[in-house]
Amino acid sequence: MKLPDLRVPNVRLKARLAIYGAVCCSLILFLFFLGKKTTSKADRLQAEYITGKSPLDDLRPASRSVLFPEEEIARMRVTQYEDPLGKHWEGPGAEHIELFHSILSANPGGLYLDVGANEGVLMRLAAMMGHPTIGVEAIAQNYVSLLNMIEENQYATNVRVVHAAASDRSGTMVAFSENHSGKQRNGQQLVKGQSSEFPIQYSPTVALDDIVASKVCLMKLDVEGTEYNALRGAKSLVTLRKIRFVHFEFSPSNMASLSGTTAPKDMLLYLLENGYKLYVESVSKQNMDDVVVHELPQLRQSETGAAFFNRLSTNEFRGSDQREVLSGDVDDFVDMFISRSTNRSLLVNFLAVLN
Repeated sequence: MKLPDLRVPNVRLKARLAIYGAVCCSLILFLFFLGKKTTSKADRLQAEYITGKSPLDDLRPASRSVLFPEEEIARMRVTQYEDPLGKHWEGPGAEHIELFHSILSANPGGLYLDVGANEGVLMRLAAMMGHPTIGVEAIAQNYVSLLNMIEENQYATNVRVVHAAASDRSGTMVAFSENHSGKQRNGQQLVKGQSSEFPIQYSPTVALDDIVASKVCLMKLDVEGTEYNALRGAKSLVTLRKIRFVHFEFSPSNMASLSGTTAPKDMLLYLLENGYKLYVESVSKQNMDDVVVHELPQLRQSETGAAFFNRLSTNEFRGSDQREVLSGDVDDFVDMFISRSTNRSLLVNFLAVLN
């Protein structure tokens, strides 16, 4: 009698084992390379910060004059996805939704540049309206949140994000102290050698002129006191009159400590000298002496958003309640805010309009 061949394999069992093995190996390799990439990048950024090595090639290929050329910006223009005003907005920047919606609506298809994008609330507004949208964000956790926002909302066509700190030149390294304010995650830039009780992150710098050379409909600047450094990195964009509106946070005390004592006045004068009109949109009155509100007529109003933009567009600011800050007002304006502010968190929201 012929005995059965015990060497005949169980094909189904073998196939299952092969599949399970392949899946496990793939998962192990993925986790290994993910962890290695994250760890090595953090270590590399810290080493580059210490040694001063330039990481510019990580941001912009040598073959490109800017990170996002005009032809790529053109491909990023899409039709509006949905009406953003029907949404409930919350998070950093949500208080500006109405104003930004008015500006973007008046400039269909215009490029929106968000410098200090944080969680991307205003980026999402612009993306939802179909605008080409570019965000610049230095804090790693916020950068990851922005990538998730793009993926979850399917904005890959018209949204790009640069993980870097906007500055007056590309290719240097800066350190940030992580600062959690409620649910918001900010980063306070540190002076070289300065220590911090909070965790420290490192980020390469990028000049805005190295990101785009196209016309910009609206640029938001909110980089925790280094707005003037970021603006100087947009020298070509500013002097060639390519940015129509600049909305920026202005904290004179904070800016003076990080960018030099003359930086607050220099920034306002720089914009004025390059053809911009400066309007106070809003002020964080909770951080300000009541005398400031009394001394500055333009701050007595509470009108913001669409109503503010409509009056601005029709040039209706007149008389004692106008919000415009002229070149002759800059010295007194900045000096008063520095002397009257009760702490460094005093904020003025400016809208600069190209004349």
